Amino acid sequence: MIKIKTLDLFDEFLLEHESQERISHYSSNSEACVRQMYWDWIKEDKTNPITPGAALKMKFGNAAEAIFSEFLHWAMDNKKPFGDYLIVKIEEQWKERYDIPGLKYPVTCKLDYGLELEGYGLVAIELKSMYGRGIVNIAKTNEPKKEHLGQIKLYTTNTPYKRIVLPYLGRDNGYRTEFHLTDTPNGLLSADGTIYEIDPKDSYARFILVEEALETKTLPGRSFLAAIKDGDMKDKFTKDKVDYKTDWQCSYCGYKDLCWRDKYIEYKRDSNIDMYRSRASLPVIDNKVTSEW
Repeated sequence: MIKIKTLDLFDEFLLEHESQERISHYSSNSEACVRQMYWDWIKEDKTNPITPGAALKMKFGNAAEAIFSEFLHWAMDNKKPFGDYLIVKIEEQWKERYDIPGLKYPVTCKLDYGLELEGYGLVAIELKSMYGRGIVNIAKTNEPKKEHLGQIKLYTTNTPYKRIVLPYLGRDNGYRTEFHLTDTPNGLLSADGTIYEIDPKDSYARFILVEEALETKTLPGRSFLAAIKDGDMKDKFTKDKVDYKTDWQCSYCGYKDLCWRDKYIEYKRDSNIDMYRSRASLPVIDNKVTSEW
């Protein structure tokens, strides 16, 4: 009998993607590492490319969006009100580019769903689906993730959508929660009265640093910190009963071995605890988040 290895071909399918030329910054990179964005722009080869398993998890996220889309159309077709308001229009994958003063390249804002509610006006939905620990942390703090707030502030600053719903869905545990956010001059106002102080200029500052690096062809500093011990990146190491953890942005970065290769050598028989101790003193100059790592 001929053995048909379906999963080998399935993995090829999962990893297939088109590499498009970058023509804009992405709002989803509002809190991203400057060095990572620079490498994305110049199409640097990744030392830690996505695995088929990780790509499959991302596909499960797309499935969550498909389910939510089905729900929204069900609500509109059956005249199910959101509170007192009926959906009269749904625009999926709403997208627009915006020119920002001080930036060479525009910023692309892409929302999952743009809705028009009868008697209420425009409201957008930015859906996030996550696994385990991330969902648990949101449940404990009752706060959205910081990088999602930065992304949404770019939306409310630039797009016609000044009110955005941020639902979180747990892919593995079925956990569900949502935040209702409205644009304010100082940031974002949550429905429970919490004001999240988010300034879009902080995101623009990161994009400016990327553009300056592209112009000068100079590798920018790292924006996050990895725990390096005995020549390798660890989830964490402990010193004097204190845990020093790798930022998740480094753990999941496709360039992490390229980025930290020099530190693997420098700390081959030691740990980079000194980098953690100097972390709090990194300067912020003219709204630019700087790094010396």
